[in-house]
Amino acid sequence: MCGIALVCGPCAGDVWASLLRAIERRGPDAVQESAISVGAQTAHLGASVLCLRGEGVTRQPFSANGLHFVWNGEVFDGRDGAWAPSENDGAALFQSIVEKAGKGDVRAALVAALAEIEGPYAFVLVDEEHRCVYYGRDPLGRRSLLRSASPFALASVSTQESVESGWVWEEVPCASLWCAQLDTPATDAVDRTSEFASRLLVSDAEWKDNDTPALDAFHATLSESVARRVCDIRPDPTQSKTDAHVAVLFSGGVDCTVLAALAHAHIPPEQSIDLINVAFENPRSLAAHHRDDPYAVPDRITAYASAQELRAMAPHRQWDLIEVNVPYATYEAHLDQVKALLAPCTSVMDLSIAAALYFAARAQGRVGGCAYTSPARVFLSGLGADELLAGYSRHRQAFRRGGDDALRAELQLDLDRLPTRNLGRDDRVISAHAREARFPYLARSVLVQVCALPLSTKADLSPGTEGTGDKRLLRKLARRLGLPHASALPKRAIQFGARSAKLDAASARRKGSEALS
Repeated sequence: MCGIALVCGPCAGDVWASLLRAIERRGPDAVQESAISVGAQTAHLGASVLCLRGEGVTRQPFSANGLHFVWNGEVFDGRDGAWAPSENDGAALFQSIVEKAGKGDVRAALVAALAEIEGPYAFVLVDEEHRCVYYGRDPLGRRSLLRSASPFALASVSTQESVESGWVWEEVPCASLWCAQLDTPATDAVDRTSEFASRLLVSDAEWKDNDTPALDAFHATLSESVARRVCDIRPDPTQSKTDAHVAVLFSGGVDCTVLAALAHAHIPPEQSIDLINVAFENPRSLAAHHRDDPYAVPDRITAYASAQELRAMAPHRQWDLIEVNVPYATYEAHLDQVKALLAPCTSVMDLSIAAALYFAARAQGRVGGCAYTSPARVFLSGLGADELLAGYSRHRQAFRRGGDDALRAELQLDLDRLPTRNLGRDDRVISAHAREARFPYLARSVLVQVCALPLSTKADLSPGTEGTGDKRLLRKLARRLGLPHASALPKRAIQFGARSAKLDAASARRKGSEALS
């Protein structure tokens, strides 16, 4: 994982320095910058590195033949053997672009190179000869990239100094790649031509009597997705063989508990696995419910039970449940930083979710009563399971309203708007602590397989199945893995389970969609 930044034209030194500091927090293993003459302008290009793959730290930017490239991504799959877990993704991709651009068509070379890979990414490519900048994000938007129009700039994260200087940041849309002409204000969309970017459709296949083949296939595909995200992680030089290399954002729910169980199958047995559970001291909630323990929130209770279930399933594995307790005073002390990271997202709900992820990624808590900070730099997230397998209450409402047709339409809507689900926001918040979030449920192979299944295989939303019929296929997998308790837990949003929503009386009446004051 990396942080990347580009500024074209005049730029105040303190603003550029602030961007470099911001991206260095994402990638503390190396940071480097270069100044490139592009026609009459100077392009400042910078990148930091959190080295999770390869033999050693590979610095950016990459440069050759008048092309300059910075990359923030991970390749987890590819066409024709394009994916190799032991090599540096950015270096391999840039080499592919340079080779394909040998005939002079940089745009076609970039599109062709990206068409061969699948995974989360954001990138910037400066083409000196044609005085343009190509940039973009993966089709699901799993990595952050912001842009400013005046001056033209791109960055993984914004800074207060840039905002105070009048820069207006927006998320780079994921619908296409982009090309900015530096001689003019024009920015053109660049179409992708890739099987990994084509639109997926929710199947209208009929139910089959036997779900076992679907469960077998789902188990194998999700397990392979997890394997590609937990294997071949380059350890930090300070880590021992038994330290956790992988952590799970852990509410104790079925989504994350299944990921933890599957990760166990692929991680060396001597390594511990960290289960990170966050709980907030919520003055408003405490006043209403008079709890003795301010951190006895719903997600803490389910985490205790599901962690015990994992220990029973795999007793020889070291499972460390990290209890991240966030006093209200600590929340207030970090509030400005959280708001800065989630920008340009500005809603009350954005803050509630971002705060929970921020402190979870900080990963400072207690294990068995002792202070502990997770050394893991890869965090698994269960995001995507609800969208794919009808896990939200609105899916049940759609089914009640219009049966299978209405449910299918709602699932298709969820699938189509995954790129706008604020994954960029989550990336900015989590990566600020030099951690990388990985999303096994969003692997293209998992998306393709689940979309092709009959609705009744994914979920049973008939009357009387509230809390258990959603995500039917995933719950069956949990039971197969030896997790019957987790398989029966209802859906709960992180901001409510961790009590990070509406932390004080002033916010009690505010809607999640309202803008922050």
